[in-house]
Amino acid sequence: MNADSRRLAGRVALATGASRGIGPAIARRPVAEGARVGLAARHPEALAEAVDALGGPAYAETVAGRADEGSHRRSA
Repeated sequence: MNADSRRLAGRVALATGASRGIGPAIARRPVAEGARVGLAARHPEALAEAVDALGGPAYAETVAGRADEGSHRRSA
């Protein structure tokens, strides 16, 4: 493990559009560098898969829904 591998420890990153495509790929870097990641997207099932791929809830949390929905705003 090099010095940069934990440079984001104690920090939180947010990845939007994180249920598919480039979103989950982008989320991997901050997790690898020690951050927890908030994943936001409209597809809760795909978000759950992304959390599992990142190592589980110890590394990532999700906010599913559309930004213009009240429940989405409250959970963020």
